[in-house]
Amino acid sequence: MVEIADIKDRDSLKEWLEDRSREECIQIATRAALRVLPLFWEWSLTESAQKHRITALPVLRCLLISRLAGKGIDDTQADANVAAGAVADPSVVYEEIAHLAAIAAYTSARINLYAVDAAKEAVTAVNVAATAAGKEANIIGLTKIDCKALIDSEIKLEGLPLWHELENPLQSIWQAVKTEGAEQPGIWAYWVQWYEDILAGNTPNWPLEQSIALIDNEFWRDGPEAVAEEIKRLQEQDYLLNEGHALREEIEGLTTRLADAETRSHNKPPELVDAAEPMRREMTSIGEQIRDAETELEKRTPDMYRLRTIGLAIKASLLAISRYSGKIANVTIMAGAAAIGTGGGKLIWDHFLSGRLLEWVERLLQFVS
Repeated sequence: MVEIADIKDRDSLKEWLEDRSREECIQIATRAALRVLPLFWEWSLTESAQKHRITALPVLRCLLISRLAGKGIDDTQADANVAAGAVADPSVVYEEIAHLAAIAAYTSARINLYAVDAAKEAVTAVNVAATAAGKEANIIGLTKIDCKALIDSEIKLEGLPLWHELENPLQSIWQAVKTEGAEQPGIWAYWVQWYEDILAGNTPNWPLEQSIALIDNEFWRDGPEAVAEEIKRLQEQDYLLNEGHALREEIEGLTTRLADAETRSHNKPPELVDAAEPMRREMTSIGEQIRDAETELEKRTPDMYRLRTIGLAIKASLLAISRYSGKIANVTIMAGAAAIGTGGGKLIWDHFLSGRLLEWVERLLQFVS
């Protein structure tokens, strides 16, 4: 059995990978392809590529699918062949180095579909990536480090910088691609940041990446502009889901503290007791409404009418809270009572009506409009 220390060429790498899972082979292939992505991306911006209406989008889609497949997120398998076929279109003659970069991405995307020998396919991707990047890139050496990370249970491979501690020999090419992409931020902003995060080893947003990979084929066929618009919608949906979850947890905590205030109300003015219970009731209602919104936002195609109804219901509760919180603020100031919720009625007002929740509701209603 070959040890990692013995990996020095494609044959020894293949022998080592034969004892690993298909998902691990995909991860090795994908990281090799990602390292040379700027070569294809740069070429896609040339006059020659644009003459054939070629963009970086099919390669980006291949690599996105490959990343998910490597993590066992396989809902995108049905679309992998479409993306891979678009990259490897034999009717288009690429410049040799860009062609190799595309084939590396193509190979990594197809492993999870029908490759009988995943180790062999992964080595092919590593080999063509090494050829494309040149000798100074030391793709085999970097792959060897990737292999070490695969067997370390305390390390997540996608959380490591793409080039590890080595200098990126394609940095100047990537910088040129970024500069070009900055001229069309509405189209390429997501993908540029996506690759920047991969280079740095930043934690991936797997749910969002999966949603993007599952974008209907018609959008991908329509080109980068159509995909960019759909990505913006999915990013907003992702924000609303995550922010809604965080807000609901805060609201539930506030509701509990208000309930505690009612329990201790024997030493509070009557007006405070009268106001705290309805305020808690409205907060409970808001929490329930947000939970319902989360359920919808978790769906690939949420019910927009349902989300709009939820948003309007929360706004109604916020208006009611504005009356109650003002009453509590006046009473607590006069009585010198201890702070309620996040620090008294006034701060409850600030938190809900001029803070994060109000912004979230407005964005939710804008999302469904």
